[in-house]
Parts: sequence; structure tokens; C-alpha cells
Amino acid sequence: MSSSARLLTDALSVWRRLKESGLDEDTYDKDFVVRLSGELGLEENADIEASLRKRKLTASKFLEAFLACCEPFDDMAKEIWNMFVQADARFSDENLQITFDFSASSPDGIKFDLQHFKAYREEFRRFRQLVAKQPLTIDVLWGLERIIRPVDRQEATSPEIARWLEAYSAGEWLMPLPQLPSTGNSKGDFVVRETRRVVSTAIELLVANGAQPHEGSFTYERRVGTPSSEELAAVLQADHDRWIGSTFAELDQLVARLRARPGDPNIEPIISNLQAFLETHVQHSEEEVVSQVLEEFLNLPLWKQRDQLFGLWVATQIAEATGYHRLVFHPVNGGLRFRFAATHVATIRSVPPLYLFAELRTRATILFSKKRKRNIQPDWRIVREPVTERSSQVLIVECKQYAKPSRKNFLEAAVDYAINSGNAEVILVNYGDMDADRLVSSVPGYLEEAWRKIDDRVTLLGSFRPAESEVRERFRSLVARHVPAPPPSVLDGLAPSQNLADEATFSLAWDDQAIDLDLHFIVFPAGDAAGHVFYGGLGSVATAPWIELLRDVQRGGQAPEVMRVGRWRDGRYELWVHIYSGGSGFPSSTTLTAQINGSVVEVRPTDIRGTAWHALDIDGTTRRMTIINTMHSTLPAS
Repeated sequence: MSSSARLLTDALSVWRRLKESGLDEDTYDKDFVVRLSGELGLEENADIEASLRKRKLTASKFLEAFLACCEPFDDMAKEIWNMFVQADARFSDENLQITFDFSASSPDGIKFDLQHFKAYREEFRRFRQLVAKQPLTIDVLWGLERIIRPVDRQEATSPEIARWLEAYSAGEWLMPLPQLPSTGNSKGDFVVRETRRVVSTAIELLVANGAQPHEGSFTYERRVGTPSSEELAAVLQADHDRWIGSTFAELDQLVARLRARPGDPNIEPIISNLQAFLETHVQHSEEEVVSQVLEEFLNLPLWKQRDQLFGLWVATQIAEATGYHRLVFHPVNGGLRFRFAATHVATIRSVPPLYLFAELRTRATILFSKKRKRNIQPDWRIVREPVTERSSQVLIVECKQYAKPSRKNFLEAAVDYAINSGNAEVILVNYGDMDADRLVSSVPGYLEEAWRKIDDRVTLLGSFRPAESEVRERFRSLVARHVPAPPPSVLDGLAPSQNLADEATFSLAWDDQAIDLDLHFIVFPAGDAAGHVFYGGLGSVATAPWIELLRDVQRGGQAPEVMRVGRWRDGRYELWVHIYSGGSGFPSSTTLTAQINGSVVEVRPTDIRGTAWHALDIDGTTRRMTIINTMHSTLPAS
């Protein structure tokens, strides 16, 4: 054990160490502490320290509950990491960083790159495995399934879970396993979380060893070889009878029953039996391991900045709603900066173009909250040009992290933002639970007149967190309806097909001088060998295949690279663009221009992650062009 890690001998010592490290049970971390109390089975609203003095819980048990409460941070980090990957793909020559700069105590901000997020998630999984490990045996696997089998099987409770189960039935893993929402019952949450963990561990074991869903030991041995461990053999044997799909589907229905009928006498025995079974089959770690794990976890930068994760995670939900392929991120000096000042984070490709801002401050004419002085500064805005005009405000998103909503604070914020932002829609999201109908049922008298003017464009969403798929879907639909369809040149370039004259010119332009892109025309003539025109074989409009590379450009920002077609032959033509300079991300400015019959059509990649862009196909017989617009890792053989 590290000399810096103090030995933690019981739950009370772990709790005191958390408070020493900055856990704020009265304000920011209040919701976290409420969930932690529920995980530990303590009385609601009871003082945790006093309760732990009465109940002699082990340090391992406490840390297991603590890490369970941290799972939403891990889920947020995963989705932020995905957004990060999407942004980084557009700037592949840069080590793109995210900088949090909301504190005067760190004037240069706290910087993270992709590796920070990846390390956080790897460390989190490692900590979970160190603290408690479910031994995967046939008895454990089928023992769990037998307990929850009496739950009636109905349709999946969310589209995400339905998609996962459908993919599993078809022999495909969709990673990760979807989260399940809270049951509203602390004992129910415990058994659901622990059973899901067993399922997730089984899946991770199969995936890590190259096993397919429900293929069984016999097929696996013929395809891969003898299972490397008894644990792997047990999971393969159980899942041959579709243990994973059955157990997860039944667990999903258990959650639905608990949410729909709290206190159902038919369900209570199942919960009690599950709890007893799980507690019997969990192996806990020694005190030294608990102490070391906690110290390492508390030193992770993303744990220290957990108060800023939620706001950034909300941005990922905005990005999901608009579509990553339509976002052009705007890093400055190799970084995306999030700070308490106006930041143009991304441009949304649409007509007209829209802009995603963080912390954009604009002047207010009337304010009800005493916390705001002369301006409003919501967490996120989608605006059009000119960005500071009220009439240009499209959507405002404000992020709250209250365990229980404050009617006064929430309604004042909603009114202040809506009344000072033209006709923009306002979405106020809260990490904690919130009964929106109850909140607005008795608007304070001094807000009534203003509320009547804006209530039709204000939405309050509670329980806005990774596991609540229905709330997230509603948020995304609200955002998506305010984002116009993209211009044809952005997504499709033109109608599905276009007639061509005998001659056509294709030009490729991009603005990144560090990247070398190349045009490739690959021809598959009827009854003849394939032809390939590119920088290594320039071709000619005077001889077969009657295509010529007129200009090979080796740096972006110059004149475009140009190919000309003199005549067409029967057969198929494929036009590709390849990154010659290496890397796996096309510049967001990449544009292919086709000049046909005097008209000009632009095509841009919808996904820029890859090294070879299959832009379009042409049928030489019918003279029709079809936009393909797919991304690949290599060019096809020719």
C-alpha cells in the first residue's frame, strides 16, 4: 500500500476521508450524498455520520456503494469522450485538448485530452473490479436468472434496450450494455445494479475473448480454441441458452414493475431473494486495497472536476440531437475551451447556419432574480447571425444540479432567460429529480404575468442523467425541432441520380495545408480489365479510359485538384478521395465539385472519420451519377 494512503478500517473512516477530500454534502454533492445513503440502506434524510456510528459497515461495503454512485460520472465521461473523438477526428493533426476554465484559482484552466478521459474510464473499471468481484459460475448465473424468471416478459421499456436485445438475438454485441433507470426503491436499485453488473461482466468477458452472442462452448472451441478459464467456459455454456439476453430482458421488466407499482407484494419476495443471493456471492476486498483504491480515485482529475462534467455532458446531448456530422468544432490553438465567458464551440451546418455557444452573455431589460445583474448568461445557446440580437436566439439550455429543485430559483431562471431572448425556446435541465407539473402549478405572484407570456416555450426536465433514456430522448427531440434541415450540398450534394453529358469535370478542394488529398477514378468497364486514374497514372482524355488528372495538388488551401472525363464507356465508374499524407480524418472543408452540362454540384463527406472517401458512382451505360458518400479505411483493389 502506498505510504500516502491511510488505512481505512470501516465505513465511517471512508466517509470522513471523503469529506476531507472536499465532498460537499450541503450544496453541490447533496444529490450524490442522498443516493449514497440509499445505496447503503440508511434512513432517508438521516445524518450519514451518525448512522454509520450505529451500523458497523465494512470499508469495502461503503466503497462499493460509493463507486456505484459514481457510475453516472463514468457514463458522462464516456459520452464526453465520444464527442471528443468526433471533434478530434476533424483535427487529426492536433493533440486536441479540452480546457475547463471556470475558476479564478486556476487561471490557465485545467486541461484534458483524449487520454485523460480514456484513463479515467479504465481506472474506474479497475477500481470496481478491485473492490468487489462477482465470481461467474454456472450456479451464480442460473441462480440469478431463476430468481427473476417469474417476472412477466413484456416489450422492452426503452428503444435503446429494445435495440440492444434485437442485436443480441441477431448475434451482435452493442457496447456498452444500456443503463437501467432508477426504480425509486433503494433495495430495488441495489439488486438491479448488482444483477446488471453480473450481466455486464459476463459480456465483457465474452467480448474480450472474441466470443459471439449465444454461440456456446462447442462452436467457440471449433472457431477459437479451448476457453482460457473456467469462468469463460461457464459463461459460454450459460449463454448458449441465451442467459445474457433472458436475464437482461427480465431485469428490464423488473425495473418497469417496480416503477409502475411500488410496493407490489408479488415483486417484494423477488427483491429480497435477489438481495440475499447477491450479498452471499460478493467477494469483498481487504482494507489495504480499499484504502489504496480510494486515494487513487480521489486524485483523478475528472473526479476533482466532477462539478463541471454535467454541463459538458449536456453539450453531448445537444450534439447527438443535431448530428455530429453536421457539427464543425472550433478549437483554438489545439483546444476546445470551456470557461465562464462566451465561447463559440461549434457551427451547425444548416440553412441558415447556426452556432453553438457556451456562456454567451447578452444584455437583459428585465430580471426577476437578484443573482443576475444586467445580463443573462445561460450555459448553452444555439443562435443564428447576428448572434447577440434577441431575434437571433433559437434555443437556450440551462443546467442545474439540485437534489431537489428550488421553485423560486428555477422559475426565476426560466423567466429571465425566456423574456430576454426574443422567441427562443428555453430548456432547463436538472440532474436531480423534478416534478415539473408540480413546480409550475403555483407560480409565485410576482412571476405570474411574465410566466403566462412565456410558459409555452419553456420546458423543465428533471432526472436528466445518462441512465434516463426517455428523458434524454425528449430533450433531443426538443433540440432537433429547432435545427433546420441541412442544405443539399452538405448531405447529399444533389438528387439521388443525375444525367451526365459526354464530358464532365470533377474538382477537389480543402483548406488544410498539412493534408494531401488525392482523387482516384476507378473504372470497371464491361468485359474488360479495371482502370485506375490517379497521381500514379495520370490518364488522358484522348485514350482509354478517357479520363485525365489535370492537376495534382499536394497541399490544401491552393487551387483544387482536377480530373476531366472526355467520354464514357459501358461499365461502372467509382470516384474516391484518399488521404495520401496519412491520418484518419478528412478536413471538414473537404468539397468535391462536379461540373456537368453547365451546372455545378457540390458533395461533402457526411462522415469524415476514415482515410478513403467513396464519393460517387457513375453508370457509364446510362450516364447516371449516384452519390455514395461512405467512408472506408482503404481504397478498393483495382
